[in-house]
Amino acid sequence: MGTNRSIKTLNWKLWTGLILSALFLYLAFRDVDFARTGKTIASANIFYFFMAVSICVLQFFIRAWRWRILLCPVKDTGFSNRLNSVFVGFAANCLLPARLGEVVRANTLGQSEKISKSSVFGTIVVERLFDGFCLFVIFLIGLLFTSLPDELSGHSGSRHGTAIVLFITSLFIVFFIKVLRSHTQQCINIMNRMLFMLPETLKVKLAEIALNFVSGLSPLKSMRDLLKVIFWSVILWSTSLLQVYFIEMSLGIDLPFIAAFIIQSMAALGVMVPFAPGYIGVFHELVKDGFLFYSVASEKALSAAILLHGAFYFPTVLLGAAAFLVLQKKYGRIDVSKE
Repeated sequence: MGTNRSIKTLNWKLWTGLILSALFLYLAFRDVDFARTGKTIASANIFYFFMAVSICVLQFFIRAWRWRILLCPVKDTGFSNRLNSVFVGFAANCLLPARLGEVVRANTLGQSEKISKSSVFGTIVVERLFDGFCLFVIFLIGLLFTSLPDELSGHSGSRHGTAIVLFITSLFIVFFIKVLRSHTQQCINIMNRMLFMLPETLKVKLAEIALNFVSGLSPLKSMRDLLKVIFWSVILWSTSLLQVYFIEMSLGIDLPFIAAFIIQSMAALGVMVPFAPGYIGVFHELVKDGFLFYSVASEKALSAAILLHGAFYFPTVLLGAAAFLVLQKKYGRIDVSKE
């Protein structure tokens, strides 16, 4: 019964994602000359595109290094297991809807290292919080140092408003985590009262998952660890800005480097949309809009979006497939859905 419900939920999310992708693909490709777009992509400088792909691969290693710091209170995990789990999780995000790759990554590492998957997932939540703050800073820097033309000056207020909303949301999440960490038992008691209709065995199981989750949310025990995570986060997102810049160079798009801050923010927003499999459509439309914001021609803007998507999508899927085979050979059948 539970399996059928899970399948129905996944199918609903999959169809929603496909519809969402189709809608944004239409928005991205409307009023665009397909022949000119194809020629623009074909004329891209291979060296700069290869540099963008190389940065994508490097980012997985950086994520694996940073993840060790967050995982240390749970277990001192092996680098190869972390790296392969990152490969598999991000590949799953490229193929599955609703960002299920985050769950796949936690389950994969949990199984290979024989540790609580809920605790591992908690570290991924913390990781995403650091990424969110970095993106907020990138977006704010882009807004502060981008000179807007007169016809676009009206967009400044709405973009500042978006940044403020993101910042307030991030503060709320941090506050929630602080309360959860400092008043864990009280939060569990409140949860039990709210779920009074459930069987006692299920409530005990949920409480166990919550405790494991909190242990994953408490990875940074010292200022030194915090500074390490901040350092690797800055390195990670600096490489993302370089990736956008190399895509611009591959197409001969002459923009100031600060433009990469806004375009990367739009790209990240396209990745954050939870339903579209592989971020197809949503990513292309938002990145295209980022380039259009700087008055880049539609065909060249869409070409840049396609190349930026390809620079991480195809290497990620290939690396994820290879990593899955490695883990399967090393640990036997990898069950990415098991709690």
